[in-house]
This record gives sequence, C-alpha cells and structure tokens, in this order.
Amino acid sequence: MTLKLAAKIGIIIILIFFALSIIMITRKNKEQKELPEIVFTDIFYANEHILNDNNNQQTLIFFFDPGCDLCKDKILLFSENCEYLKKTRFFMISSAPEKSIKDFIMNNKISICENIYIYAALDNIIINEFENPINPSIYLYNKKGKLIRKFSYLTKINEIIDLLEN
Repeated sequence: MTLKLAAKIGIIIILIFFALSIIMITRKNKEQKELPEIVFTDIFYANEHILNDNNNQQTLIFFFDPGCDLCKDKILLFSENCEYLKKTRFFMISSAPEKSIKDFIMNNKISICENIYIYAALDNIIINEFENPINPSIYLYNKKGKLIRKFSYLTKINEIIDLLEN
C-alpha cells in the first residue's frame, strides 16, 4: 500500500466518523425538542387534537404496535392505572391500520381512560417526526411541551407514574 493510498483511506475513515458523530448529535437534539405541531383525529371519538396544544398539561406519547406483546403489556398497565393519568394527555400512536388498532383495543378488553387518545399514523408524519421510534416507545413532556424523558420498553410503569403530576 502506498503512502498516498493510506492517507486517502485515513481521510475517508475520519470523514465517516465525523459524519456519524453529526448524525448522533442531530438525533439527540431532535429527541429533546418540543412537542411537534401535528393535527390528528382520535380513531374512537373522532375528536381532532393538536399534539403541541397541551392546555398546560403533561403529555405522554406511547408508540405501539398491535402485534407487539411488550406493547400489549404496557397498555394493560396504563389501563389499570388510569387514576394516575387524570391530569395527563395520553396519546397512543401506531402505524398499523385503524381496524387492527381497534380490534387490538377491543379484543384485549383494554379500558380507555377519559384522556387517552388513539391515533392511526398511516401518513407516517408523526412517526417520521420521532424518527421511527421502536415499539414500544414512551415520551413524557412537561406542561410547556418540553421533553422530560424518553422511556425504553424495559421501563417499569412505576418509573413513569412517579414523574406524572397528579
């Protein structure tokens, strides 16, 4: 290998490392931004909601898939803990077809708390805004629409409830 070739390879490696660093920083900054201004209609009540219009309430966003067992477990836990969600806007969002989502909710006898809004994100606008979150993914925003924390699928329900204002 000639010295010129080694130098070119070294430069390419440095550029790749630099590009990956920028991507990671950009992704981290994107997760920390405010709630996006996205309008959608709840599939059960047909009410229109603007995600960043939080009415001075915390906002909990839960990305799920009807075929995901971990998602089912989390949804059942949220459903069993409705009393802790009273002052929190809770959005359940899936890119699955609306019928699959409704069947999933009905077949699993998941009680719907008053302030849970379910959205079929078929247009992928919100999915793309959150950079294709892994299911299940949970985001909690404060009353001003700033991200408090992103939870992994392994997060225990009590960790989330502890951060909710009741």
